[in-house]
Amino acid sequence: MSRDMRRVLDSPQNFAANSPVSFTLPVTSVYKEINLLLEYAASTGAGGALSGYFDRAPWTLIKRIELIADGRDVIKSYDGGTLLDINQWDFGQYAPTQLAALGAAATNGTPTKPLSHLLTISLESVGMMPEFDSTTGKVIGGPNMTLLDARKLSSLELRLTFGAGQADISSTVTAISALDTFRITPIGHEILDISRENAFAVNQEVMSSQAFPTNTATDKGFRQNVGNAYRRAFVSTTDSNARAAVDRLLKLVIEENGTFNRRIWDAGALKQHNSLHRNLAVGLGNGQAPTATPVISTTQGDNGGNRLGFYCMDVAEDGKVSSLLDTRGYSDLQYKIDWDGANTTDLIRICNSIIIPNIR
Repeated sequence: MSRDMRRVLDSPQNFAANSPVSFTLPVTSVYKEINLLLEYAASTGAGGALSGYFDRAPWTLIKRIELIADGRDVIKSYDGGTLLDINQWDFGQYAPTQLAALGAAATNGTPTKPLSHLLTISLESVGMMPEFDSTTGKVIGGPNMTLLDARKLSSLELRLTFGAGQADISSTVTAISALDTFRITPIGHEILDISRENAFAVNQEVMSSQAFPTNTATDKGFRQNVGNAYRRAFVSTTDSNARAAVDRLLKLVIEENGTFNRRIWDAGALKQHNSLHRNLAVGLGNGQAPTATPVISTTQGDNGGNRLGFYCMDVAEDGKVSSLLDTRGYSDLQYKIDWDGANTTDLIRICNSIIIPNIR
């Protein structure tokens, strides 16, 4: 029987404005997940104030999270806010943020006793269900259909890129105020004693981000790569700094080979469906995203649920391998999206969950 182990994978790294930091992870086991421990503390002096925390704060200060194998194969790539959204989708709730508005001469944690936050980078496929394959007589699928066997790699790097500072966490930053602690520690969940002859598929999640090309659009196509199996697509819309969530979308479509529409969703209906089926609704606790009473817009996007600017088009809704969208042999795969009221500085981000064969 295999054993599992949870441990700190590398030394903690402190915030460095607009800069990347890198963790060298061990390549001695099979990874089930990598957890990011974020320790945060802020304070104000006389006349200072911190308030108006963004949805997904304090993770909004992390502009890119990348897991890279052998210096070239990108397994995960998204920002902190998107990882938080994926965690709520997978685990059914937001992790408490503990953030509180500060007036003058106040603290939100201290350097010796910071506020702890944690998100999970899943290498397994959370929510996938085992099923019986009548053609082979074997059980396939389940969460462990994907794992990352780092023993077959020469290197594994976790790279984080930070934003500017406290202004990426809260909208009101009045001097005197300070970001006293923002520190990341990677903590692994590894499985040992598995035969090297085993081969695991990889749960790849890579986010693209671009500014809206126009203020309004109908059936604007976003072409996706073909050749692998798609599980789901996360789509989010934010301001130009990827901090504040905004509603812009009207409709989302998954179009295959230019002819068949696998999913056709009104944006408001999709958000309601996400809220009903995946608990993507009201957060609990002080400063916790998502907002309980989002702004109702009459000019931008479709309203729905209690979320601003986040949508998941689930393909394998029953969690079965047989429900994945296998694009081998496809000539084209596009997401067709309608929107209105967008600023051309706003961002539209797409993060696909794709099941790919073992990379080594």
